[in-house]
Amino acid sequence: LGDMGLQALPSVVLHMEALEYLNLDGNNLKGLPPHFTRLQSLTEISLASNPIVALPPVLGTLSHLQSLHFDRTLLRSPPTEILDRGLTMILAFLRRLYDAQASGVMNLAGLQLDNLVAGEVWTTQIVTSTVTKLNFKSNNLTTWPAFMCERVGPQVVSLALAANRLGSLPLTFGNLVGLTKLNI
Repeated sequence: LGDMGLQALPSVVLHMEALEYLNLDGNNLKGLPPHFTRLQSLTEISLASNPIVALPPVLGTLSHLQSLHFDRTLLRSPPTEILDRGLTMILAFLRRLYDAQASGVMNLAGLQLDNLVAGEVWTTQIVTSTVTKLNFKSNNLTTWPAFMCERVGPQVVSLALAANRLGSLPLTFGNLVGLTKLNI
């Protein structure tokens, strides 16, 4: 299905549950449909030359995936520090994003994240209206950016930042009025 100018994945592909290889290079895809989870036999997928700025969290559900091709040029999520650690870490990160859509718990603990400031774009994927709990414990964060205080809405009741290297918190941290549990 490469170089066809597709703006969406044809729904018939989602019924090909035995599919192991899928080439979607050179299209106009910006994401993948939620039912992409049906393609559990995929071992290799190529999304190169598509205007994708965030790898779809649904990719994290593909337990047999061994090879994922994409362009890093436009990509803003996952963050570079996750991308640089290879496919296993990318899929683990995406799986956490995917699980949070259903559970409301965004668990990014222990991912060795260093810099949320550089992640201003990708953090829009983790702080959504359905997320009620954020866990950033045991990373390497040295700051909690002011923009995160603006993104975290009143629906977020729990925030864990323990075991990081935070030197201080921005004044806007006081705007997190929905919190009932704070672990710093």
